[in-house]
Amino acid sequence: MKISHFRKLNKNEQYPTTKKYLKSVFADVEQLDVYFGLNRTFESNRGISNKLTVKGNVVASVTFNQDRTVHLSLFPQSTNDYKDKAIEDFNNRIIGRIKHWIEDQMLKPDTALLGNEELIVEWDGKKHLIHMERKISLKPMPKQQYVRREVADKSGGQYFS
Repeated sequence: MKISHFRKLNKNEQYPTTKKYLKSVFADVEQLDVYFGLNRTFESNRGISNKLTVKGNVVASVTFNQDRTVHLSLFPQSTNDYKDKAIEDFNNRIIGRIKHWIEDQMLKPDTALLGNEELIVEWDGKKHLIHMERKISLKPMPKQQYVRREVADKSGGQYFS
């Protein structure tokens, strides 16, 4: 695990967990990059037609990439909206589910990795909700195949296109 970015917050903001706690839980996950506040808010991929509907605040997102790298992004939360009970729930319940999900993704065979998968953690003001999103990468279109066709022109002659 590597902490790739850490944004210092003002006194009215906090993260859902601490660097120290994450290091203790994810010490054995080498492929994990953690971003504390790289972005201030979560943005869903615009290329997805059935976009995820989130009504609360997204506190974290975990992306498992096709190359088996993992990115955990934590988003700053207002201390007025995200109280100690929410932090306790995130540390005691959600972090364990995130780790279990990452371990499950790592066990998948290469043939099952069709794109990037994302686990999104939302705080609705009372409880954490977990959403999953799959972004399947489409294979590039094959090069156009040229087919020899005989075409008759108006004068009756034939040529190939």
